[in-house]
Amino acid sequence: TPRACAALFTFVKTTEKLLNTDKMDKKGAEQALATLATIDSVLGVYYEVPGMEEEAKAEEEGPVEIPEDLAALLEERIKAKSDKDWGRADEIRAEVEARGFVIKDVKGGPSELVRK
Repeated sequence: TPRACAALFTFVKTTEKLLNTDKMDKKGAEQALATLATIDSVLGVYYEVPGMEEEAKAEEEGPVEIPEDLAALLEERIKAKSDKDWGRADEIRAEVEARGFVIKDVKGGPSELVRK
């Protein structure tokens, strides 16, 4: 309901303000977290975002060694994109994915390889 959402938003905003100004101790933070868990058990507002679990797991595992030939393919794809050779860029993306990696394009930044 709208009122429940408004109350939840107010609770989170107030808790965040207290935490950021060091006006809430560890016990208060634990109580706030327990309260949010109770609210979630009733409303079901917190959920696992699809794909986030894999991303968190990858971060825990640390950096992944990228094979040299895949790094070379990434460089070739960057050149293909700059030359507007979209077909070759797509071929490289498919080849990289077949090897268990994904190319993440970053707007205005370099592309990167990450393990699937």
